[in-house]
Amino acid sequence: MRGAPPSPSWYGARAACATRGGDLVYASDKAVCVLDGATGAVRGLVGTKARALAVCAATTSGRGEDENDDGGGAREVVVCGCADKVLRTLDAKKMAFVGKAMTGGHKHEVTATCARAPGEVASGCRDGTVAVWRVLGNGSPTCAYKAIDGPITCMAAVGEVIAVGGANGTVCALNARSGATHRVAASGYGEITSLAWTTVGAGEGGGRRIF
Repeated sequence: MRGAPPSPSWYGARAACATRGGDLVYASDKAVCVLDGATGAVRGLVGTKARALAVCAATTSGRGEDENDDGGGAREVVVCGCADKVLRTLDAKKMAFVGKAMTGGHKHEVTATCARAPGEVASGCRDGTVAVWRVLGNGSPTCAYKAIDGPITCMAAVGEVIAVGGANGTVCALNARSGATHRVAASGYGEITSLAWTTVGAGEGGGRRIF
């Protein structure tokens, strides 16, 4: 990956993602860099108005019901959470930001993002608030809930549930429809830096997703 712009050493897993198309996307201060996943070559670099702190690959609904969705079928985009409390949508193929900026969901810088169902994305900020958005929608959150106390450091969603990790070492499960939360675990070793869901094998208790 020679020639790729540097990513600050204090960035965590939330500041990088892989797309289904095989690209690697990561935040590099006030820019987002896209690399070819096979060769490591830099495909492009797009500047942001504020420092990008989190990125995630997401898809549009593809139904043309969102204000900026052309209805040409679902397409993959990258949603970037920034220090100015705004989320921006990057078309990694065209190397350009598209649609409206997503604002009004956070009072502090956006520190984590994750894809939800097709056409939706969730974001978290430093005061523990989680907001849910339509990808290429009207730029306003569909809902927002207080998930944890303190900064959110990472998120991962499956179905209606969003796993939220915090700087205080706790993990909670948030129902994105009802807003109900319950504490799942506490690491005891500092902040949670990454979360993921998996599926338990067949048999008794099989099919349950854990993280």
